[in-house]
Amino acid sequence: MSDNFFIGIPVPQTVVSLIKESGLLIKAARPTLRLVPGVHAHITVLFLGGLEKSQVLKFCEIMKNIKDSFSAFELSSGSLLCFPNVKHARVITYSVQDPARSLERLHNTLETSILDGGAKIDSKPWKPHVTIGRFHEPRNLSILSSSVFLKKPVSWTVNSMCMYRSEPLQSGGRRYSVLEEMMLNYAQ
Repeated sequence: MSDNFFIGIPVPQTVVSLIKESGLLIKAARPTLRLVPGVHAHITVLFLGGLEKSQVLKFCEIMKNIKDSFSAFELSSGSLLCFPNVKHARVITYSVQDPARSLERLHNTLETSILDGGAKIDSKPWKPHVTIGRFHEPRNLSILSSSVFLKKPVSWTVNSMCMYRSEPLQSGGRRYSVLEEMMLNYAQ
């Protein structure tokens, strides 16, 4: 496995606490859930896959050019969401509510600019979310419709976007590191 890269939004400690609390409740019902470490919590805006160093630098430059078109914006946690679906879940997440559609606009602007810059982008539909945990094998999580797993939504202000590197670990997981963080125009 090689390094992958993605553009993402860091999340605050209140969101990390929410996913940890929910993750522990879900893990009690489904013990094979591998929880995402809090330091890895983020919203993927655009997955870029494996890149050469020159491409990473080029896409960071694109991000710098775009950031001035965006001011800080509000998001909140939504409902529990399973990928690919609740009956065959491999990944469990919180959806992200974007009432002003600022995150959607950021995603679309980055996608267009990065495609123009020569990248191949994941063709799956983009659904903004914060990952709680993953399963090695698909699991039926219909139990999640129970209100015991639903938590009060958390709201926060997005001030920046980051270029992340995802490195494979010998343990089978991945380590995320921020290569560059860029403050949005009115968040400085």
